[in-house]
Amino acid sequence: MTQVKAEDSAAVKKHICTICGKHSDTVICHACEDKLRGEALDQKRGVEKGGK
Repeated sequence: MTQVKAEDSAAVKKHICTICGKHSDTVICHACEDKLRGEALDQKRGVEKGGK
């Protein structure tokens, strides 16, 4: 794996989270990603229990 130099990291494109609108290094920020995963897990558990 290659190391990224400080001047190369400036070339990394900054994004705005598509969920909350805050600046992020990715398209969806980590906080929103965690929230979405939690909601999906809750929905999956509901379906497996017989559909709440």
